[in-house]
Amino acid sequence: MEEKGQAFLQRRYVKCDDVETCPEGSVNNAERKLHGESEVHKDDKRQVVYGLEDVPPWYATILFGFQQFLASFGGIVSVSIIVGIKMCMSYDTVLMGRLMCSGFMVCGIGTLLQSTFGCRLAIIQGQGAFFVAVFAILDLKGPCPAVVRGNSTNEEMDIADNEWRSRVLELSGAILVASTVQIIIGATGCIGLLLRFVGPLTITPAVTLLGLAIVPLGVDLSGGHWGIAGMTAALVILFSQYLAPFDIPIPAYNSSKRFYIGKAPIFKLFPIVIAILTTWIFSAILTAANVFPDDPSEPGYSARTDINVDALHSTPWLLFPYPGQWGTPTVSAGAVFGIIAGVLCSILESVGDYYACARISSAPKPPHHAINRGILMEGIACICAGAWGTGIGVTSYSECVGNIGLTRVGSRIIAQVAAVVMLFFAVFAKVGALFATMPHPIIGGSLLVGASMVLAIGLSNLQFVNLNSTRNLLVAGFSLSCGFGIPLWLRGHPEAIQTSSANVDSIMTILLTTDVFVGALVGFILDNTIPGTMEERGMLKWLSAPDEDDPILSSIKGYDLPFGMDYIRRSKLWSYLPISPTFQGFPWDKRSGFLPRGETTQKFLDDMKPDELHDSNDFESDYSGRCDGTRIDDESNM
Repeated sequence: MEEKGQAFLQRRYVKCDDVETCPEGSVNNAERKLHGESEVHKDDKRQVVYGLEDVPPWYATILFGFQQFLASFGGIVSVSIIVGIKMCMSYDTVLMGRLMCSGFMVCGIGTLLQSTFGCRLAIIQGQGAFFVAVFAILDLKGPCPAVVRGNSTNEEMDIADNEWRSRVLELSGAILVASTVQIIIGATGCIGLLLRFVGPLTITPAVTLLGLAIVPLGVDLSGGHWGIAGMTAALVILFSQYLAPFDIPIPAYNSSKRFYIGKAPIFKLFPIVIAILTTWIFSAILTAANVFPDDPSEPGYSARTDINVDALHSTPWLLFPYPGQWGTPTVSAGAVFGIIAGVLCSILESVGDYYACARISSAPKPPHHAINRGILMEGIACICAGAWGTGIGVTSYSECVGNIGLTRVGSRIIAQVAAVVMLFFAVFAKVGALFATMPHPIIGGSLLVGASMVLAIGLSNLQFVNLNSTRNLLVAGFSLSCGFGIPLWLRGHPEAIQTSSANVDSIMTILLTTDVFVGALVGFILDNTIPGTMEERGMLKWLSAPDEDDPILSSIKGYDLPFGMDYIRRSKLWSYLPISPTFQGFPWDKRSGFLPRGETTQKFLDDMKPDELHDSNDFESDYSGRCDGTRIDDESNM
C-alpha cells in the first residue's frame, strides 16, 4: 500500500480493481467512460470532472476549449462593439471587424501567458474591467461626428477618420504607460504583501460583487428578447443540473475494443455549447419564418440571426492584426491617470477571480508567487492591448470562472486551447464574423447563469467565518452594501466629486464607481480594524489549508512554472524574486519565517500561544499550505 501511495502522488490516474484500496479521487470516472472503461463508484471530494492538471482526451479537449471560447465570445465581441462605438468607429463595418479581431488576438495572447506562466489557473482573459476608465476618458471628448458611409462628403469622412484615430491612439498610449504600473506591482510582490491581511471577509464582497457586476450586462443583452434569453438559461440549467447524471451513447475507439459504443457524460461536460447552439438554431428557424419583427425599433428585433449579415459579407477572409496598426500612440496625463485607476480596479478584480477559480476548480488556494505572476502577466497583456490598439485593457474574465462550475472542467489546458481558438478567429476574420451573428439575447441568457455561479462562489467563502458574530455580519453586510450603493449613486451623479483637480476627480470617480474596488476596500478595512479573534474572522480555517487532507489537492504542483524548476530550486537568486515558486520572502520582512521540515500550517497554529492566536489582528495571513523545508506560504515548493 505504501508503494501504491507513492505512485499515486506521482501520477494523477491510478487504475485500481479494488475500489476500497484506491486513493480517494484517484480515478477520473469521466475519462474512463470516454475510453470505454467501467466507472469506479467512489465519492470524490473534487467538484470538477477534470481538475487543474488533468488532461482530457484530445477530442474532448478541443470541444472543451471551443466551449470556453463560446462562453467568452459574447463578452469580447460586445466590449469591442461598445468601445468601437465610443471611439467613433461604428460607421465602418470593416473597421469594427478589425477592432474585434484585435480583441481576439490580445485576449488569446493574454490567456496563453496567464495559463502558462502567470497564475496558471484556467482563467480566460477578457476586456471588461477597464470600462469605467475608458468611458470616463472618451466622454471628455464629446459626441462623435455624424457621418454615414456612402452618404457623406470627403471632408466629413476625413473628420470622422481623424476623430476615431485620435481617440484610439490616445487610449493606446495611456494603456501602454499605465500597464507598466501593473507590471511593477506584480514583479515586486506588492500585491503578495497586501494579501497577508486578506481573509474571507475581504474575498467575499470582492467575488460576490464581481457576479453582481455581470448581471446588468446580462440583463441588457437579454432584454432584446427575454424568451430567447430565458430559453438559453433554462437549457444551461437543464443540461448542467437535471440531465448531468445521464450518459449518452457515443461511438468510440481504443486499442483493446477497437470501434465500439461507449457512454460519456455529454450533458455534464458541454452544457453551455449545447444550449447556445440549440437556441441559435431555434432563433434561425424563427427568423426564417419571420416570427421576429424586422423593425429595429420593435421589441424582439435583436433575437434575429440576420442582423449582422452585411458585416459578415464585408469582412475579409483573412485579417492580420499587428502592433501599431492605427499609428503611433500619443500620451496625455489625464488619460494615463484614468487608466491607472482602471489598472488598480483590474488588479483587485483579478485577485478575486484567482481565488474563485481555484475554489471552483477544486485546486489549492493560489500562493502569493502565483498571484504576483498573474498580475505581472496581465500587465504584459495590457501592453499588447495598447500596442494592438484595442482601446481597452485586458484582465481576468469573471464570467468564465462561473462557467467552470457549470461544465465541471477546470483543466489548465482547456484555457490554452481556448486561447488558440481566439487566435484562430483573430486571423480568419470571416469565421469570427459568422459568430458575430449570434443574437444578443442568447449571450445574455448564458451570462446570467454564469453570473449566478460567480456570485454564489463569493458567498460560499462565508463558510469559514462565524456567522453568529454580529461583527462578521456587519463587515460582510456593510461592505456589500457600500460596494453596491456607492457606485450606483455616483453613476447617477458623475460630477459629485470636486477636488479642484481634474485628474484627481477622474481617478476618484473611476475607483468609487467600481463595485469590486469599493466593496473589497470597505471589507478589508473593517476586517482588519474591528477587534475580533482569528477564529471568529475565519482566519484559522482560511489558513489551515483544508486541502492538506485531500490526496488529490495536496499533490498538485500546478503553481510551479512549466519548465526549469530544477534550475530554479538550485539557484539562490530565484529565491529572492517575488514571482518565483521558491520565493522565501523579503529579507527586511520579519514575517518571512521558516518552519522545520515536515511542519504543517495546522501544527504551526496549534503550537502558537493562545493569546497570539486568538487576539492578534496582525497575523501572517500568507501562512498557508504544506511546508517541506521551505517557507510555509510557498505551497508550490512541496
